[in-house]
Amino acid sequence: MPKSKSKSKIVPRKDKAISAKMKTKKGKPEKEAKGTSIGLVIFGLIIFIIGIILVYTVGIIAPTLPYGELWLPTVVMAVIFLGIFVIYKSFTKNLDIDSKQTIKCFVIFGIFFMPLLFSLFQFDPLLNQSYSVTNTGGTGCSDFKNMLESDGYSTKTLLSSYNELQRISDYNPVNQTLLIVLGPKQLFGVFEVFSLIDFINNGGKLFIACDVGTANQIATAQPLLSFGGGGSFDFIQLEDSYLCDETTGYDFDVPTSAGMIRVYSASCIESTFGGGGGAYLSAETPGDIWIDHNGNGEFDSATEEKNQYSLAYNGGNFVYYSDVELFTNRHLDASGYSHKAFARAIVNDLTGGDTNYLIIFDQKHQVKNGLHPSFIFGFLLGNMNFFQFYWALIPLGIYMIYKIANKYIPNYAKKKKKEIKKKAKIKYKAKKREKTGSTYVAKLNWYKRLGRYRDAVNLLYNRLKRNLMKKLKLRSWDVDKVIDEILKHHFDEENFDEDRLINTFDQLEKLAHKEKNISSDEQFLNVFLEMKWISNQL
Repeated sequence: MPKSKSKSKIVPRKDKAISAKMKTKKGKPEKEAKGTSIGLVIFGLIIFIIGIILVYTVGIIAPTLPYGELWLPTVVMAVIFLGIFVIYKSFTKNLDIDSKQTIKCFVIFGIFFMPLLFSLFQFDPLLNQSYSVTNTGGTGCSDFKNMLESDGYSTKTLLSSYNELQRISDYNPVNQTLLIVLGPKQLFGVFEVFSLIDFINNGGKLFIACDVGTANQIATAQPLLSFGGGGSFDFIQLEDSYLCDETTGYDFDVPTSAGMIRVYSASCIESTFGGGGGAYLSAETPGDIWIDHNGNGEFDSATEEKNQYSLAYNGGNFVYYSDVELFTNRHLDASGYSHKAFARAIVNDLTGGDTNYLIIFDQKHQVKNGLHPSFIFGFLLGNMNFFQFYWALIPLGIYMIYKIANKYIPNYAKKKKKEIKKKAKIKYKAKKREKTGSTYVAKLNWYKRLGRYRDAVNLLYNRLKRNLMKKLKLRSWDVDKVIDEILKHHFDEENFDEDRLINTFDQLEKLAHKEKNISSDEQFLNVFLEMKWISNQL
């Protein structure tokens, strides 16, 4: 039998090395797991609760303070995030830093903090936003607000979500409250529509002046939701064109001059959410108005028709006006016109002239810029109010907060426990392998000491069988199949010693069936090296 080129060098087992390493650490006390700081947790919770209280407080007092819309919400949000940060620090105090977890945490909190940081470096957009009651320029509506206050009405501004309307009854009767929406620039959310419908059904009044179609969501949502028993809305849709009327006393097919009013897909509402009775007309154009589809400033009798068009409808609790420009500072007090009288008549019609009414101006939908602190403040307050009035969703909110915190906030104490558990598991496996290996080696040496070399070879052969069956994925031992698989593995090798493989297995099988015997250390070593050679062929 040819000798193998392999060397019979004894190599220390890996599990023994692990065991030895564990033994050197034995006797050294494990470092105590560093837990959370209870004092910091309590302190952080106190700050967080103060922030929540400020949210409700600022929601009432901010509109009455100068420029409160800019800095007060920023302070409130900063207090809330400070409380969250202190709680976070309480869970990570004196713990080792995991860089990946920390980076994730800072990225997530940075996304929330960025709007606050950017908002500190920008001017309040409500001061120069068109149709805002804080804008004293020509495009603002501050004169309209001042006019109503001089008439004896109390006014406030709504900065947050319409969910805040559900809290009006805390400081003013709902049936003595008028909400005025002038030229909204944001779309209305679904839950805002819910709150608005509840507000109207409870006796609140609503006035919308809008010529860009933003408020049409409120109208279209009503027949889908079927709230309040009101009928569906019908629209008179005007195309993007010019609404023209003749300014001369002559009835020419082609007018010599025309007054033009630009319109933007304006919608006039015929019915309202709640309240009995049909809608009645509030304002309309004369009967000689036409829509100039081609924009040439001329009446084309073949394609255009003169008609009377509706400008506003009154449905009891809800008035919709198709042009907001009339309420701006530039047009409200224009000489030769009665715009101020018309605006005052709309408000007095809704309030019945009762100056005990609280008039709320919607400023939330005046701001498109999501970096504005009022937007962040309103978003937070809207969600708080939503969960406050929809109790069934509170467990879902708590579960979501827990999952987010558990995933992204570093839990170093938990990680420490996992590491200790992992080390204990490795130590247990090392001891088990060491015990098993020691028994096996002791038995092998015992056979050799007694001169029972065939039993020692069979002990090694049984281990070789198990290894080959595992590598070849065999359920039972079949020596012929094993030989075939090894030959397939070396099919492309011209110098592979096939006879050596067959002869070695034949010798091993005869020893296993006690048809042959060996009686010396040299014979045992040769058989051992042949088995090692076979094991290396796969």
